[in-house]
Amino acid sequence: MRTRRGYRWFEAARGENPFEPASRSDRYLSEEERLRIAALHLGSAGVRRTVTELGRAPSTISRELTRNAAAGGTYRPYAAEKRCRARARRPKPRKLDQLELALQVELRLVRNWAPE
Repeated sequence: MRTRRGYRWFEAARGENPFEPASRSDRYLSEEERLRIAALHLGSAGVRRTVTELGRAPSTISRELTRNAAAGGTYRPYAAEKRCRARARRPKPRKLDQLELALQVELRLVRNWAPE
């Protein structure tokens, strides 16, 4: 029986995952920070207290709680992390792949219209 490629990569990496996800910049919230936000939010801590605990901007915490709230208003950190990874996925679709839009851009450039 032929060994699958994934097992060979795993063995070559001495049992470590050779395809660990690339680390994210500190600009983005980490999964640990999202879990801390959830714990504080469940404990009825306000945004300002969460800000002092995490050292982030109040707008970041407020946006995170608003963007990733469930139907009942509860914050779900694992779902938030999953959505974050999906939004960051590459390659992104290009706008000019839409034929109608590409034709309009080309037509207006031929007419010397400004890009604005």
